Amino acid sequence: DHLSNRLAKSLATTKIARRKGALLGVQGDPTVQGGCLVSYVQTESAAEKAGLQVGDLIKKFEGQPVADFSSLTKLIATKGGGDSVEIEFERQTQVGEKIERQTLTKKATLDRWKSRPTMSVNYNDDVRIIIGR
Repeated sequence: DHLSNRLAKSLATTKIARRKGALLGVQGDPTVQGGCLVSYVQTESAAEKAGLQVGDLIKKFEGQPVADFSSLTKLIATKGGGDSVEIEFERQTQVGEKIERQTLTKKATLDRWKSRPTMSVNYNDDVRIIIGR
């Protein structure tokens, strides 16, 4: 908390996010609404072990609606590494010339996030410092 307060004062225009230490292991397209469109799945992550794939659209996390990638990260931030969660997502598959949509539900045991602060710059140049607990 002391570090967060010092950073907040010295970097007034920077958003500081605290996380409890959970990591799913996905990146999402920040421009997509109506769910988190998975654009990357980290190798050997909780997401890969649960069967998530690039192109999946995460709709719910622990029963809570997911509006976009940002809302998913906020939901994950409330969890700790080792927590078991339920993820509901849509997957499109092509069968011949027809595209079918499936709604799947998987359990994932979240990984632990690195505890050192990291900084990220998102697509619209917002700077965020993320501090794991």
